[in-house]
Amino acid sequence: MELNLGFDLDEVVVNLTDRLEKYIKDTYDIYWPAEYFIEYSIMGGTYNEDMELNKEMQKDLLKVVNSPELQLTAKPFDGAKEALLLLKEAGHKIFFITSRPETNTDSTLEWLKNNNIQFDSLEVIGRDKEKGFYGNKLDLDMFVDDLEKHLVSMSNHKKEWSKGLLLFDRPWNTKDTSFNRVDGWKEIMDYVENKT
Repeated sequence: MELNLGFDLDEVVVNLTDRLEKYIKDTYDIYWPAEYFIEYSIMGGTYNEDMELNKEMQKDLLKVVNSPELQLTAKPFDGAKEALLLLKEAGHKIFFITSRPETNTDSTLEWLKNNNIQFDSLEVIGRDKEKGFYGNKLDLDMFVDDLEKHLVSMSNHKKEWSKGLLLFDRPWNTKDTSFNRVDGWKEIMDYVENKT
């Protein structure tokens, strides 16, 4: 059975936190690994005890994380590229829906091409639009995101999900959730294969 499978890009396919960790180390000489990102909002992070420097870092990091330059140099999560290829070979359709700025569409397409990521459609929607609208429009059977609010949006816009909504486990989403949680691409593949 052919499925329409939807995925967020950043922190599901694209490992931005590892790239941001390197930027923080290279620019500020501060060790800030992925597990320190317990808040999704960069503006909520306390990266330095010097509050003035911390404010400067917050603004800089928010700008940098949304920049095509940083996004283009990020790597895929372990197993993402291989899993997506296997899903395509099995006849499923792959849809990406990302809240990246719409101006990053070309660089996002470039990243997907450079990393040989297989997909059928890309929606770069910015921060103000609801992902659920696109999930419904694309008639997705499953969607994976690292932010619960996007899964809530999906369930609000589309009531029937034959394969469900999955929360990709990250440090900022560790609280209890009503959605199925997956820890990496092997679990996504296991989920698809066991539920197909």
